[in-house]
Amino acid sequence: MPLLTEEVAPPTEWGARSLRLAGVASGLTPERLAAIMRQADVGHARAYLTLAMEMQERYMHYRSQLQVRRLAFDTIEPSVSAPEGCPAKIVDAVTELVNEPGFRAACSELQDAVPKGYAIVEPIWDYQRGMLRPVRYEHRDPRFFQVDRVTQRELRLASDTDLDGVPVRDGVFLRHVPAIETGVPLRRGLARPAAWAFLIQSFTLQDWAAFSEIYGIPFRIGRYGPNATADDKRTLYRAVRDIANDGAAIVPLGMEMEFVSVSGQHGEAVFGELIRYLDLQISKVVLGQTMTADAGSSGSLAQAKVHNEVRLDIKRADGQQTAGTINRDLIPYFVAFNFGPQDRYPQVSFPVARPEDITALSEAVARLVPLGLRVSQRQMRHKLALSEPEAGEELLGAPPAAP
Repeated sequence: MPLLTEEVAPPTEWGARSLRLAGVASGLTPERLAAIMRQADVGHARAYLTLAMEMQERYMHYRSQLQVRRLAFDTIEPSVSAPEGCPAKIVDAVTELVNEPGFRAACSELQDAVPKGYAIVEPIWDYQRGMLRPVRYEHRDPRFFQVDRVTQRELRLASDTDLDGVPVRDGVFLRHVPAIETGVPLRRGLARPAAWAFLIQSFTLQDWAAFSEIYGIPFRIGRYGPNATADDKRTLYRAVRDIANDGAAIVPLGMEMEFVSVSGQHGEAVFGELIRYLDLQISKVVLGQTMTADAGSSGSLAQAKVHNEVRLDIKRADGQQTAGTINRDLIPYFVAFNFGPQDRYPQVSFPVARPEDITALSEAVARLVPLGLRVSQRQMRHKLALSEPEAGEELLGAPPAAP
Protein backbone atom coordinates (compact mmCIF):
# COMPACT_ATOMS: atom_id res chain seq x y z
CA MET A 1 0.00 0.00 0.00
CA PRO A 2 2.37 2.77 -1.19
CA LEU A 3 -0.07 5.60 -0.42
CA LEU A 4 -0.03 4.68 3.25
CA THR A 5 3.39 3.23 4.02
CA GLU A 6 5.29 5.84 2.00
CA GLU A 7 5.45 9.56 2.69
CA VAL A 8 3.31 11.67 0.38
CA ALA A 9 4.60 15.17 1.23
CA PRO A 10 8.21 14.95 2.42
CA PRO A 11 10.37 18.09 2.12
CA THR A 12 12.64 18.38 -0.89
CA GLU A 13 15.98 20.12 -1.27
CA TRP A 14 14.66 22.48 -3.95
CA GLY A 15 11.29 23.38 -5.40
CA ALA A 16 7.83 23.94 -4.01
CA ARG A 17 8.45 21.88 -0.86
CA SER A 18 11.89 23.18 -0.02
CA LEU A 19 12.58 24.56 3.43
CA ARG A 20 15.19 26.93 2.00
CA LEU A 21 12.94 29.95 1.69
CA ALA A 22 14.06 33.55 2.08
CA GLY A 23 12.72 35.37 5.11
CA VAL A 24 10.41 38.36 4.81
CA ALA A 25 10.45 39.82 8.34
CA SER A 26 13.78 41.64 8.02
CA GLY A 27 13.22 45.16 6.73
CA LEU A 28 9.44 44.72 6.71
CA THR A 29 7.57 47.92 5.88
CA PRO A 30 3.85 48.76 5.97
CA GLU A 31 3.76 48.72 2.17
CA ARG A 32 5.45 45.32 2.01
CA LEU A 33 3.14 43.88 4.68
CA ALA A 34 0.06 45.14 2.82
CA ALA A 35 1.37 43.52 -0.38
CA ILE A 36 1.90 40.20 1.47
CA MET A 37 -1.67 40.30 2.74
CA ARG A 38 -3.04 41.04 -0.73
CA GLN A 39 -1.10 38.10 -2.17
CA ALA A 40 -2.52 35.83 0.55
CA ASP A 41 -6.04 37.07 -0.28
CA VAL A 42 -5.74 35.58 -3.77
CA GLY A 43 -4.20 32.30 -2.59
CA HIS A 44 -0.47 33.08 -2.90
CA ALA A 45 0.40 32.61 0.75
CA ARG A 46 4.07 31.58 0.81
CA ALA A 47 5.30 34.98 1.98
CA TYR A 48 2.47 35.28 4.50
CA LEU A 49 3.11 31.84 6.00
CA THR A 50 6.84 32.56 6.13
CA LEU A 51 6.12 35.78 8.00
CA ALA A 52 3.81 33.90 10.37
CA MET A 53 6.68 31.53 11.22
CA GLU A 54 9.19 34.35 11.66
CA MET A 55 6.82 36.28 13.92
CA GLN A 56 6.82 33.37 16.36
CA GLU A 57 10.62 33.52 16.40
CA ARG A 58 10.98 37.31 16.75
CA TYR A 59 7.92 38.55 18.64
CA MET A 60 8.49 37.13 22.12
CA HIS A 61 5.14 38.05 23.67
CA TYR A 62 3.22 36.63 20.71
CA ARG A 63 5.21 33.41 20.94
CA SER A 64 4.63 33.10 24.68
CA GLN A 65 0.86 33.56 24.35
CA LEU A 66 0.64 30.98 21.58
CA GLN A 67 2.67 28.62 23.76
CA VAL A 68 0.29 29.17 26.70
CA ARG A 69 -2.68 28.30 24.50
CA ARG A 70 -0.95 25.24 23.05
CA LEU A 71 0.18 23.95 26.44
CA ALA A 72 -3.33 24.46 27.78
CA PHE A 73 -4.57 22.10 25.07
CA ASP A 74 -1.77 19.62 25.81
CA THR A 75 -3.05 19.20 29.37
CA ILE A 76 -6.41 17.83 28.15
CA GLU A 77 -6.62 14.05 28.42
CA PRO A 78 -8.34 12.52 25.36
CA SER A 79 -11.32 10.27 25.87
CA VAL A 80 -12.91 7.60 23.66
CA SER A 81 -16.67 7.06 23.66
CA ALA A 82 -18.29 3.96 22.22
CA PRO A 83 -21.51 4.28 20.19
CA GLU A 84 -24.24 1.78 20.87
CA GLY A 85 -23.58 -1.52 19.14
CA CYS A 86 -19.88 -0.86 18.47
CA PRO A 87 -17.81 -4.02 19.14
CA ALA A 88 -15.60 -3.84 22.21
CA LYS A 89 -12.50 -4.87 20.22
CA ILE A 90 -12.86 -1.80 18.00
CA VAL A 91 -13.21 0.48 21.02
CA ASP A 92 -10.16 -1.12 22.64
CA ALA A 93 -8.10 -0.67 19.46
CA VAL A 94 -9.05 3.00 19.15
CA THR A 95 -8.30 3.56 22.84
CA GLU A 96 -4.86 2.01 22.38
CA LEU A 97 -4.25 4.27 19.37
CA VAL A 98 -5.26 7.39 21.29
CA ASN A 99 -3.04 6.54 24.26
CA GLU A 100 0.10 6.32 22.14
CA PRO A 101 2.58 9.21 22.61
CA GLY A 102 2.76 9.82 18.88
CA PHE A 103 -0.96 10.54 18.74
CA ARG A 104 -0.74 13.12 21.51
CA ALA A 105 2.21 14.79 19.80
CA ALA A 106 0.30 14.91 16.50
CA CYS A 107 -2.69 16.59 18.15
CA SER A 108 -0.34 19.13 19.67
CA GLU A 109 1.21 19.81 16.25
CA LEU A 110 -2.27 20.44 14.86
CA GLN A 111 -2.51 23.51 17.12
CA ASP A 112 -0.15 25.24 14.69
CA ALA A 113 -3.35 25.97 12.78
CA VAL A 114 -4.30 28.61 15.36
CA PRO A 115 -1.78 31.21 14.14
CA LYS A 116 -1.60 30.11 10.49
CA GLY A 117 -5.19 29.14 9.68
CA TYR A 118 -4.53 25.46 8.96
CA ALA A 119 -2.12 22.70 9.95
CA ILE A 120 -1.25 19.43 8.26
CA VAL A 121 0.04 16.24 9.88
CA GLU A 122 0.80 13.19 7.76
CA PRO A 123 0.40 9.79 9.46
CA ILE A 124 2.83 7.16 8.18
CA TRP A 125 1.15 3.75 8.29
CA ASP A 126 2.64 0.29 8.76
CA TYR A 127 1.76 -3.08 10.26
CA GLN A 128 2.51 -3.34 13.97
CA ARG A 129 1.12 -5.75 16.56
CA GLY A 130 -1.17 -7.30 14.00
CA MET A 131 -2.80 -4.06 12.83
CA LEU A 132 -2.25 -1.41 10.19
CA ARG A 133 -1.66 1.70 12.28
CA PRO A 134 0.19 5.03 12.13
CA VAL A 135 3.73 4.28 13.27
CA ARG A 136 4.66 7.95 13.28
CA TYR A 137 3.15 11.34 12.53
CA GLU A 138 5.01 13.94 10.47
CA HIS A 139 4.08 17.61 10.77
CA ARG A 140 4.16 19.20 7.32
CA ASP A 141 5.16 22.78 6.71
CA PRO A 142 1.99 24.71 5.79
CA ARG A 143 3.93 26.23 2.87
CA PHE A 144 3.93 22.77 1.26
CA PHE A 145 0.23 23.32 0.54
CA GLN A 146 -1.88 25.87 -1.26
CA VAL A 147 -5.57 26.64 -1.64
CA ASP A 148 -7.62 26.35 -4.81
CA ARG A 149 -8.14 29.57 -6.75
CA VAL A 150 -11.94 29.58 -6.77
CA THR A 151 -13.17 28.82 -3.24
CA GLN A 152 -9.79 29.13 -1.46
CA ARG A 153 -11.00 26.39 0.91
CA GLU A 154 -9.59 23.22 -0.65
CA LEU A 155 -6.03 22.46 0.44
CA ARG A 156 -3.82 21.11 -2.34
CA LEU A 157 -0.29 19.78 -2.27
CA ALA A 158 2.15 22.25 -3.82
CA SER A 159 3.81 20.94 -6.98
CA ASP A 160 6.62 22.06 -9.27
CA THR A 161 4.68 20.93 -12.34
CA ASP A 162 1.14 22.09 -11.52
CA LEU A 163 0.48 25.72 -10.56
CA ASP A 164 -2.92 24.77 -9.13
CA GLY A 165 -1.40 22.10 -6.87
CA VAL A 166 -2.21 18.40 -6.61
CA PRO A 167 -5.59 17.41 -5.10
CA VAL A 168 -5.22 15.56 -1.81
CA ARG A 169 -7.12 12.31 -1.29
CA ASP A 170 -9.14 11.83 1.88
CA GLY A 171 -7.42 9.82 4.57
CA VAL A 172 -3.88 10.81 3.59
CA PHE A 173 -3.44 13.81 5.92
CA LEU A 174 -4.89 15.14 9.15
CA ARG A 175 -6.12 18.54 7.96
CA HIS A 176 -6.98 20.84 10.84
CA VAL A 177 -8.75 24.09 9.97
CA PRO A 178 -10.06 25.56 13.24
CA ALA A 179 -13.20 27.66 13.11
CA ILE A 180 -11.67 30.66 14.85
CA GLU A 181 -13.86 32.84 12.64
CA THR A 182 -15.77 32.46 9.40
CA GLY A 183 -14.09 32.80 6.04
CA VAL A 184 -11.36 31.09 4.05
CA PRO A 185 -8.61 29.31 6.03
CA LEU A 186 -5.88 31.84 5.24
CA ARG A 187 -7.91 34.64 6.80
CA ARG A 188 -8.75 32.71 9.98
CA GLY A 189 -5.27 32.48 11.48
CA LEU A 190 -4.28 34.78 14.33
CA ALA A 191 -1.07 35.71 12.53
CA ARG A 192 -3.03 38.02 10.27
CA PRO A 193 -4.12 40.56 12.92
CA ALA A 194 -0.92 39.99 14.91
CA ALA A 195 1.24 40.93 11.91
CA TRP A 196 0.38 44.61 12.27
CA ALA A 197 1.28 44.59 15.97
CA PHE A 198 4.54 42.83 15.05
CA LEU A 199 5.35 45.55 12.52
CA ILE A 200 4.61 48.42 14.90
CA GLN A 201 6.53 46.93 17.81
CA SER A 202 9.51 46.30 15.51
CA PHE A 203 9.68 49.99 14.64
CA THR A 204 9.07 50.94 18.27
CA LEU A 205 11.95 48.78 19.51
CA GLN A 206 14.27 50.30 16.91
CA ASP A 207 13.29 53.82 17.96
CA TRP A 208 13.65 52.95 21.64
CA ALA A 209 17.12 51.51 21.04
CA ALA A 210 18.16 54.68 19.19
CA PHE A 211 16.71 56.82 21.99
CA SER A 212 18.64 54.83 24.60
CA GLU A 213 21.86 55.12 22.62
CA ILE A 214 21.53 58.91 22.41
CA TYR A 215 20.19 59.77 25.84
CA GLY A 216 21.13 56.78 27.93
CA ILE A 217 24.92 57.25 27.78
CA PRO A 218 26.69 60.33 29.17
CA PHE A 219 28.28 62.58 26.55
CA ARG A 220 31.82 63.84 27.34
CA ILE A 221 33.23 67.16 26.17
CA GLY A 222 36.90 68.13 26.30
CA ARG A 223 37.88 71.79 25.92
CA TYR A 224 41.22 72.98 24.49
CA GLY A 225 42.81 76.41 24.65
CA PRO A 226 43.51 78.78 21.74
CA ASN A 227 47.18 77.78 21.62
CA ALA A 228 46.51 74.03 21.36
CA THR A 229 48.28 72.29 18.47
CA ALA A 230 46.82 69.61 16.24
CA ASP A 231 48.63 66.96 18.30
CA ASP A 232 47.11 68.41 21.48
CA LYS A 233 43.64 68.19 19.95
CA ARG A 234 44.14 64.59 18.88
CA THR A 235 45.42 63.66 22.33
CA LEU A 236 42.45 65.33 24.01
CA TYR A 237 40.00 63.65 21.64
CA ARG A 238 41.51 60.21 22.29
CA ALA A 239 41.25 60.85 26.03
CA VAL A 240 37.58 61.73 26.08
CA ARG A 241 36.75 59.03 23.54
CA ASP A 242 38.55 56.25 25.39
CA ILE A 243 36.78 56.89 28.69
CA ALA A 244 33.81 54.72 27.68
CA ASN A 245 32.49 54.92 24.14
CA ASP A 246 32.43 57.13 21.06
CA GLY A 247 29.90 59.57 22.55
CA ALA A 248 32.49 62.36 22.90
CA ALA A 249 33.58 65.64 21.31
CA ILE A 250 36.20 68.36 21.65
CA VAL A 251 35.54 72.10 21.33
CA PRO A 252 37.73 75.18 21.79
CA LEU A 253 37.46 77.21 24.99
CA GLY A 254 34.77 79.83 24.72
CA MET A 255 32.64 77.81 22.32
CA GLU A 256 29.27 76.76 23.68
CA MET A 257 27.45 73.52 22.98
CA GLU A 258 23.94 73.04 24.33
CA PHE A 259 22.42 69.66 25.13
CA VAL A 260 18.68 69.33 25.50
CA SER A 261 18.07 67.34 28.66
CA VAL A 262 15.76 64.37 28.16
CA SER A 263 14.96 62.03 31.01
CA GLY A 264 15.37 58.32 30.39
CA GLN A 265 11.88 57.80 31.80
CA HIS A 266 10.53 59.71 28.81
CA GLY A 267 11.45 56.77 26.56
CA GLU A 268 9.77 54.32 28.91
CA ALA A 269 6.61 56.42 28.94
CA VAL A 270 6.41 56.68 25.14
CA PHE A 271 7.96 53.54 23.67
CA GLY A 272 7.35 51.26 26.64
CA GLU A 273 3.68 52.13 26.91
CA LEU A 274 3.15 51.57 23.19
CA ILE A 275 4.75 48.13 23.36
CA ARG A 276 2.71 47.25 26.45
CA TYR A 277 -0.46 48.30 24.65
CA LEU A 278 0.40 46.08 21.68
CA ASP A 279 1.19 43.15 23.97
CA LEU A 280 -2.18 43.52 25.68
CA GLN A 281 -3.94 43.39 22.31
CA ILE A 282 -1.98 40.26 21.37
CA SER A 283 -3.06 38.63 24.65
CA LYS A 284 -6.67 39.41 23.80
CA VAL A 285 -6.30 38.01 20.29
CA VAL A 286 -4.63 34.74 21.35
CA LEU A 287 -6.15 34.04 24.78
CA GLY A 288 -9.29 36.16 24.70
CA GLN A 289 -8.28 38.10 27.82
CA THR A 290 -5.36 39.80 29.55
CA MET A 291 -5.80 39.32 33.30
CA THR A 292 -4.27 35.84 33.48
CA ALA A 293 -1.77 36.57 30.71
CA ASP A 294 -0.09 39.80 31.79
CA ALA A 295 1.21 40.51 35.27
CA GLY A 296 0.70 44.23 34.79
CA SER A 297 -3.04 43.90 34.27
CA SER A 298 -5.15 45.00 37.20
CA GLY A 299 -8.65 44.07 38.23
CA SER A 300 -10.74 42.43 40.89
CA LEU A 301 -10.76 38.73 41.66
CA ALA A 302 -14.30 38.48 40.29
CA GLN A 303 -13.20 40.03 37.00
CA ALA A 304 -10.25 37.64 36.82
CA LYS A 305 -12.59 34.66 37.28
CA VAL A 306 -14.77 35.89 34.42
CA HIS A 307 -11.72 36.34 32.21
CA ASN A 308 -10.50 32.88 33.12
CA GLU A 309 -13.86 31.48 31.99
CA VAL A 310 -13.28 33.06 28.59
CA ARG A 311 -9.92 31.33 28.44
CA LEU A 312 -11.55 28.01 29.38
CA ASP A 313 -14.06 28.51 26.58
CA ILE A 314 -11.21 28.87 24.09
CA LYS A 315 -9.52 25.79 25.52
CA ARG A 316 -12.75 23.84 25.25
CA ALA A 317 -13.25 25.01 21.64
CA ASP A 318 -9.71 23.98 20.71
CA GLY A 319 -10.40 20.52 22.11
CA GLN A 320 -13.73 20.14 20.33
CA GLN A 321 -12.39 21.25 16.96
CA THR A 322 -9.30 19.05 17.22
CA ALA A 323 -11.53 16.11 18.08
CA GLY A 324 -13.58 16.85 14.97
CA THR A 325 -10.44 16.64 12.82
CA ILE A 326 -9.36 13.35 14.41
CA ASN A 327 -12.82 11.80 14.07
CA ARG A 328 -12.95 12.79 10.41
CA ASP A 329 -9.41 12.13 9.15
CA LEU A 330 -8.02 9.32 11.34
CA ILE A 331 -10.42 7.16 13.33
CA PRO A 332 -12.71 5.97 10.46
CA TYR A 333 -9.72 4.98 8.33
CA PHE A 334 -7.93 3.20 11.18
CA VAL A 335 -11.06 1.21 11.98
CA ALA A 336 -11.93 0.48 8.31
CA PHE A 337 -8.41 -0.70 7.51
CA ASN A 338 -8.42 -3.19 10.36
CA PHE A 339 -12.08 -4.13 10.93
CA GLY A 340 -13.81 -3.09 7.73
CA PRO A 341 -16.22 -0.18 7.21
CA GLN A 342 -18.64 0.42 10.06
CA ASP A 343 -21.96 2.21 10.32
CA ARG A 344 -20.75 4.07 13.40
CA TYR A 345 -17.26 4.64 14.73
CA PRO A 346 -15.84 5.37 18.18
CA GLN A 347 -15.51 9.07 18.87
CA VAL A 348 -12.49 10.81 20.36
CA SER A 349 -13.06 13.86 22.52
CA PHE A 350 -10.94 16.27 24.55
CA PRO A 351 -13.19 17.10 27.50
CA VAL A 352 -12.44 20.16 29.62
CA ALA A 353 -13.94 20.00 33.09
CA ARG A 354 -15.42 23.19 34.46
CA PRO A 355 -13.61 24.11 37.71
CA GLU A 356 -15.61 23.54 40.86
CA ASP A 357 -15.99 26.01 43.70
CA ILE A 358 -14.90 23.55 46.38
CA THR A 359 -15.76 25.87 49.26
CA ALA A 360 -19.29 26.51 48.04
CA LEU A 361 -19.82 22.81 47.29
CA SER A 362 -18.59 21.71 50.71
CA GLU A 363 -20.71 24.27 52.53
CA ALA A 364 -23.82 23.31 50.55
CA VAL A 365 -23.34 19.59 51.24
CA ALA A 366 -22.67 20.28 54.93
CA ARG A 367 -25.97 22.13 55.21
CA LEU A 368 -28.09 19.70 53.17
CA VAL A 369 -26.89 16.34 54.50
CA PRO A 370 -28.38 16.94 58.00
CA LEU A 371 -31.66 17.73 56.24
CA GLY A 372 -31.73 14.27 54.66
CA LEU A 373 -29.89 14.75 51.35
CA ARG A 374 -28.03 11.57 50.37
CA VAL A 375 -24.68 12.24 48.70
CA SER A 376 -22.37 9.66 47.14
CA GLN A 377 -18.97 9.53 48.77
CA ARG A 378 -17.46 8.42 45.46
CA GLN A 379 -18.87 11.48 43.70
CA MET A 380 -17.63 13.83 46.41
CA ARG A 381 -14.15 12.30 46.28
CA HIS A 382 -14.17 12.82 42.52
CA LYS A 383 -15.22 16.46 42.95
CA LEU A 384 -12.52 17.03 45.57
CA ALA A 385 -9.86 15.02 43.67
CA LEU A 386 -9.45 12.63 46.61
CA SER A 387 -8.64 8.94 46.22
CA GLU A 388 -10.42 6.02 47.89
CA PRO A 389 -8.67 5.23 51.22
CA GLU A 390 -6.87 1.92 51.33
CA ALA A 391 -7.29 -0.69 54.05
CA GLY A 392 -5.29 0.08 57.18
CA GLU A 393 -4.80 3.78 56.45
CA GLU A 394 -5.34 6.31 59.18
CA LEU A 395 -8.55 8.17 58.45
CA LEU A 396 -9.79 11.62 59.29
CA GLY A 397 -13.10 11.73 61.12
CA ALA A 398 -15.38 13.93 63.15
CA PRO A 399 -14.14 14.60 66.70
CA PRO A 400 -15.91 12.58 69.39
CA ALA A 401 -18.84 14.28 71.00
CA ALA A 402 -18.19 15.84 74.39
CA PRO A 403 -19.61 13.77 77.29
